[in-house]
Amino acid sequence: MKIKTLFAVAAFAAASLTAFAAETVLDINGAFKGAPVPTGWAQNRPGNWDSEGQFAIKVIPEIEKTALSFEGKKKMHLYTRKGIKVKKGDTIEIKFMAKGKGNGFVGLYNYPAGNLDAKGFKVSEDWSEISQKFVIGSDKTKEIRIVFGLQVGGSVEYMDFSAKLITK
Repeated sequence: MKIKTLFAVAAFAAASLTAFAAETVLDINGAFKGAPVPTGWAQNRPGNWDSEGQFAIKVIPEIEKTALSFEGKKKMHLYTRKGIKVKKGDTIEIKFMAKGKGNGFVGLYNYPAGNLDAKGFKVSEDWSEISQKFVIGSDKTKEIRIVFGLQVGGSVEYMDFSAKLITK
């Protein structure tokens, strides 16, 4: 009986250790410092940028924070210049505050797989916290870049943007 119990405890401990994930906060300049485009971010031009739309970095004095504002009729977004190394099974968790009218989106460009994994969301006129998780589902994806912005039409503001890599 003691041997079975000891074996069960050892098996549980081994399974628990492998279940723990390591988390790394990614340095993506989520406070949006720098101008006219925040340091470390790039505009997706010309393919996904509304040349007649508005893009601005705004200081919100009452809370001493910086927000990014998108307004336009077409889709427009920013992506991280620096790639982030990943492997199948890793998770990227992205959190931010958003408000506006219409729809925003956040996602990952997958390299060299060459696809976009994105999730849209509707914004309201009040700041709301939004969190999205993306699991790397392909052995072909070796690196990602985080992307976010405005869906077709409307206006969206982003603030307190952060991301972390969760590895197993």
